[in-house]
Formats: sequence, C-alpha cells, structure tokens
Amino acid sequence: FAFEAVKASVEADGRVDADEVALLRAVFYGPAGDWGLTISRAEAEALFEIQASASGGGNCADWRDLFVKAVSMHVLCGGGSPDAVDGAEADWLAEKLGPAEAMDAEKRALVAHLFKEAASVSPDFAFYRDAA
Repeated sequence: FAFEAVKASVEADGRVDADEVALLRAVFYGPAGDWGLTISRAEAEALFEIQASASGGGNCADWRDLFVKAVSMHVLCGGGSPDAVDGAEADWLAEKLGPAEAMDAEKRALVAHLFKEAASVSPDFAFYRDAA
C-alpha cells in the first residue's frame, strides 16, 4: 500500500518529497519491509517505478540516497552472490537502467555506488562503469 500511495503521489506532481522518503524509509528499514534485513526484488522494482515518475528533478535531497542505498542493498545483499553483481543481477539492472547514455542522475549515482561497493562485477555490467 505505501509503495502505491507514494507512486501515485509522485506521478501526480513529478517529484519525491521529504514525507514520501520518510514513509519509504520506514517501510524498507522497519518491520513492514519484506525481510527487515534486505530489500526484496518487489521493493527494488517499486523504487525504479517511483524513480521513473520522478526523473524530471525537484526531488527531496534524501531521495537519491534512499534510491541508491536501497537498490544497492537488494543487489549486494539480497541475491545469490553477496557483495557482487552477478550475471543475473547485471541483466536485471540493465533492464531497469536502460541505455547508459540516457541514465538520469539517480541511476548514475546507483551505478557508481555499485562499482564502489561490489567486490566483483559481472562483465555483462562493466560497460556501465564509464557512465557513472
């Protein structure tokens, strides 16, 4: 419910505000999250949907931090290859990120963070390195 409410609000005004970030943080990092310890695929997908509606700018300063850290947590802690971007994750990320040259600032920040934090990165994702 919280994701749909935030998504509808962002679709209406084209930006993520501080109250929406606070609500998402409570859902992700509180007992309402799928696991409480990581970000599920469904939650990461919801973040990309919200970002697609908010990519025009004017977002709360904390939005980028939440987007980057939550999606990174999903990729680096929630998959079958801890601390790595494996081939399956690289494929999923490529689908969500789109062409490297068309990424918005939040997506570029996510890519930079993943390259910084991951112990290894699939060759299938390596071409995003220059876009970060």
